[in-house]
Amino acid sequence: SLTADNLEKFGKLSACSGPPEDGTLLSEAKLQSILSFLHEMEMETSGQGRPASAPQGLVPEEGRLGPTSTASASVMRLKLEVEEKKQAVRLLQRALVQQRDLTVRRVKETEKELGRQLRQQREHYEATIQRHLSFIDQLIEDKKALADRCEAVVAELKQGDQRRKDREAQVQEQHELEMKKLKELMSATEKVRREKWINEKTRKIKEITVRGLEPEIQKLIAKHKQEVKKLKSLHEAELLQADARAAQRFGRQVEELREQLEREK
Repeated sequence: SLTADNLEKFGKLSACSGPPEDGTLLSEAKLQSILSFLHEMEMETSGQGRPASAPQGLVPEEGRLGPTSTASASVMRLKLEVEEKKQAVRLLQRALVQQRDLTVRRVKETEKELGRQLRQQREHYEATIQRHLSFIDQLIEDKKALADRCEAVVAELKQGDQRRKDREAQVQEQHELEMKKLKELMSATEKVRREKWINEKTRKIKEITVRGLEPEIQKLIAKHKQEVKKLKSLHEAELLQADARAAQRFGRQVEELREQLEREK
């Protein structure tokens, strides 16, 4: 029912809240005030509130009113109560619509913000993972390149060592061949010289024998022995000199080979 207190309270509430501007939402305190007012109205209507009383001066005392005045006052009270209910319902509906729009908008904003944060985190994580993957790929490529370089260096060292061994073997073989040729040459020369000398001495001995010069033969034999001894000494000295010359030549060849290998490195 409509009372003077309710009318006064509703007037203050309407004045405080007022019609909101377009796009402006009611505050939480105003929504709570509206709900409290509607609750009081419901309590009074169901008989749980205080009895309704008309404002002083608007409703005459019962002793002064007739049947017509009492009916008019009741009709006016009912109209005011209906209007009050309508205004309260409109206010509540507007508040509920605004609250629903506010909730929907906040939910959308929250979802949008969460989506943005999620995208940022995903982009950050994807960038971090991609950076790590790129770093790992670079490490793998560097490791592979280093392994290839190591294999190339090892192969080059093996080739250089093999070339050095081949060159040393070639020099050694050449030296042995030259020594063999030198010995053969010296042996052939000595053989020819010895044969020539023997032939010459044989001829002289024959001549002396023919002449019957025994003392001369003995002297020739002694001289022959001395010359043979001298030839042996000379032959040994020549062999030693040839060995020395061959050793020097071999040493020079080895030194040249070593210098060539150093330059190739």
